[in-house]
Amino acid sequence: MRKRLGKEKLIKERRAQMLTASAKVFAEKGFHKATIREIAGEANVAEGTIYNYFRSKRELLLSLVSAFVEESLQLAMTRPSSKSDKEFLTTLLKDRFTLIDKNMNLVRVILREMMLDEELRHPFFEQILSKISSQLEDLLETRAEEGVFRKLDAFIPVHAMMGSFLGFILLGLDRKGHRLPPEELASQLADFFLNGLRLRSGEEPT
Repeated sequence: MRKRLGKEKLIKERRAQMLTASAKVFAEKGFHKATIREIAGEANVAEGTIYNYFRSKRELLLSLVSAFVEESLQLAMTRPSSKSDKEFLTTLLKDRFTLIDKNMNLVRVILREMMLDEELRHPFFEQILSKISSQLEDLLETRAEEGVFRKLDAFIPVHAMMGSFLGFILLGLDRKGHRLPPEELASQLADFFLNGLRLRSGEEPT
């Protein structure tokens, strides 16, 4: 049992090592110019070892996107009961915007390839974004059942939020000097989604 667990841990660590190396090489050279040999060199493993874990460079990129987008979201999606909806959504958005800012070169590569390559785009939407949207839809439906949110088709507000988030990323890629800090952007966007544009009763324009 201990031997099996040790082997599983080694496989997980080796896989993470290769994904980290591929992220560095893809960010520096782009997807098409990067080679498996360069990724293997960065990971300090034999080129053939890469193929023991990933069938192709395309699968390597998809696995990297999954780890980058989906797995890192799990902790951010954990909502302490003490947090209000505004605090939770602000924290979630701030986490995502901060992650994007720290990995902007890699994000450029991912977005460019997703837009140009249908074989990458389809599994990205089907396997990765669909899981994220399902989690958010469940959250909205739960809050609606609790009488906090309006009862809407959760698909619509969730995809509006995801579209808005992607829009901010795309608009901000080459406009660093015009972007709000992640904290302020997250707070204002969370307030907009939760409260809309209309002034609430007793509220004064600022």
